[in-house]
Amino acid sequence: MIDQGIIQKIKKLLALASSDNENEAQAAMMKAQELLAKHKLTIRDVNDVHEESKVIEKQTAVTFKKATWKGRLSSVIASNFCCYNYYYTDKTHRVSFMGLPEDVETAVSVFEYAVEYITGRTRQLKRKYYRLGESTRGLENDYAQGFIIGLSQKYEAQKQKNQEWALVLVKPQVVIEAYQRKKWSKKPVKTGAYLAGFSSVYEQGQLDGKNFVMVAGHIGD
Repeated sequence: MIDQGIIQKIKKLLALASSDNENEAQAAMMKAQELLAKHKLTIRDVNDVHEESKVIEKQTAVTFKKATWKGRLSSVIASNFCCYNYYYTDKTHRVSFMGLPEDVETAVSVFEYAVEYITGRTRQLKRKYYRLGESTRGLENDYAQGFIIGLSQKYEAQKQKNQEWALVLVKPQVVIEAYQRKKWSKKPVKTGAYLAGFSSVYEQGQLDGKNFVMVAGHIGD
């Protein structure tokens, strides 16, 4: 049960954080952060965003066997949309997300489009190598790994610029508890991958990941 006294204290501190007095605002924000961390709360808890919300699970259209970059990509996206990612396994691994409804819907949309984007870009790059008569074995993986690094760097830069936004990205306690109650398969899913040596492709992927943005409800470069 969330202590409403603590909630009210944090609300007052966040109000002070918008003060014209720079020193007072900074001290209030630091104290608010300290209390959030101490009591394992998020801005969502303070604003009662999930008071009536129900934690949901949703499977995506994306499955994988050997394309383990898809699993790694889902982890990055889940952590930046207040969700958990996991897999339903039956011959293939189907990527799924758990969280509050709005967060899950957003994460699924971003993830599915990102996979589509990566596979589309690698098809373009492969055609260039085919014309040169060169092997493309491992090219998709290298591009995807670069893309994931670039996307991670993009999200991290956003957090550094907006401290309050970074606090919002902490998973709500109700989601954490629902995830902990879930019974999981004991068989782990490996999502690591080695690079094949396409350095220029990796660098292009990293650049594309950094430039990956939301535009009118869709993702693009």
